[in-house]
Amino acid sequence: MFDAPIVFVDVETTGLDPVRERITEIAMVYSDGQKIIGEEAFLVNPQCHIPTSITSLTGISNEMVKNAPPFSGVAKQIVAGLKDRLVVGHNVRFDQGFLSAEFSRLGFPLRINTACTVRLSKTHLKEKIPSYSLGKVCAHLGVELKNAHRALADARASAEIFHILFKNSQLQKVEEFLQGPNSRLRFPPNMKDTLIETLPTHTGVYYFKDENGKIIYVGKAKNIKDRVLSHFSADLHDLKERRLKEKTFSIDTFHCPTELMALLKEQSEIKKHKPFFNRVGIRDKHPWSLNLFPHSKNNPMAFNEIRILNEKDLAEFPNTIKILNCASLSSARAQLETLKTEHRLCANWISFSKKAAAGTKTLNSRGCFGYQVDQCLGACVAKESADSYNARCEQLLSYFEDPLPAQSFLIVEKVTTSVWAMVYVEKASFRAMGISKRKPTAQHPCLDLLNYESQPSRDHDKIIRQFLKKNHAKVKDEDFFTLDLSQSVAEQLALNLDLC
Repeated sequence: MFDAPIVFVDVETTGLDPVRERITEIAMVYSDGQKIIGEEAFLVNPQCHIPTSITSLTGISNEMVKNAPPFSGVAKQIVAGLKDRLVVGHNVRFDQGFLSAEFSRLGFPLRINTACTVRLSKTHLKEKIPSYSLGKVCAHLGVELKNAHRALADARASAEIFHILFKNSQLQKVEEFLQGPNSRLRFPPNMKDTLIETLPTHTGVYYFKDENGKIIYVGKAKNIKDRVLSHFSADLHDLKERRLKEKTFSIDTFHCPTELMALLKEQSEIKKHKPFFNRVGIRDKHPWSLNLFPHSKNNPMAFNEIRILNEKDLAEFPNTIKILNCASLSSARAQLETLKTEHRLCANWISFSKKAAAGTKTLNSRGCFGYQVDQCLGACVAKESADSYNARCEQLLSYFEDPLPAQSFLIVEKVTTSVWAMVYVEKASFRAMGISKRKPTAQHPCLDLLNYESQPSRDHDKIIRQFLKKNHAKVKDEDFFTLDLSQSVAEQLALNLDLC
């Protein structure tokens, strides 16, 4: 059937703009792909006025939601309902947009896989119909739709449409049904479909080439085939991805035994070929940055803040300390989100712009959303002291900038019972990598098997530095040593599996 369970979602709102309007009702209907196995729905206080026109459409009035919890009060239930499930809706982009906006206000990114019954109806209905609105599709398939424009009724109807379309498709797997019979239309128009089928599924680097054989994009992946397919989604909204798809005529790949080697190889190839669509990878200027705002007398809570600043705004804040340079605003936001998650920082003391963080204005009695889902240690509710929180923030200053050990060393990872991957660092700088059929040691390091990098850079060193931090590698007080991370990598994988 399907590797992940399915949840059909519908939201009712105060309007059409997710930035300005709010959710008033949400329903989640659970399915195994063939039948409904559970459901839940609840009203939400939008904390703003519901227009009369919206009440006329949905039947949801200001009086009905007056005593309902705000979105933050049901957010934890929603996370539990969406987690590890395929999220399906009729025009699911609308629902996803409002949910993303609501979670963004809580400082929590929404990451979900979605499918749309509008698109599935257009793909799998044998007869074309004038409109693919929920009511029209229900009428065409004979699905009863009572209380239209109420969340639970619409979610149930979406589920029934999905089940009927899947059954009528006579396909055995939901994955095939979601992909549709015209899935090959996803592929670049100038490339043979058969090339996709021959792509490897191992770790490595891949190259997109134009009609003249010039490399226009370089990427790395744990599973090359899956990653390449993700570039060619049938529903591309990113202009860069659409242009990349149009310009791609062929794809080459390079196998790397480990993810670390793939990261280093990708970096080398981007620097060497300067592909057009890897602009971020070859950009020299970094106009955005993450910055630490040390607490001051004006902040009675005495908590440090972290904000994103543009280079031109730095002069306004002479007392800030730069944590990390970033090539773009989106990159800065992604890095800050990563830091918040990995270091369990409080959303109340983080700002994704130069404006003061929420914590300097008011504190939520329930704490930030991260605290509610056990991803914040409680700086927002005085569970973590200012001294403790500030010390953790200050540790970020060395998180990206710690130099590599001054000694020379060899990172060793076991690939198979008879193959070891090696990455060589010489006096705090990346120099080479390779593989060996016998285990390298400090006495017999097998350096003659290494392929030396012609243009090592600080970006290579940064990759290795973060890899060592991730694997908690301990530096030895020796002129030359080996770091055998085979065990720690395995333990890390086991840890990740436990957390899933």
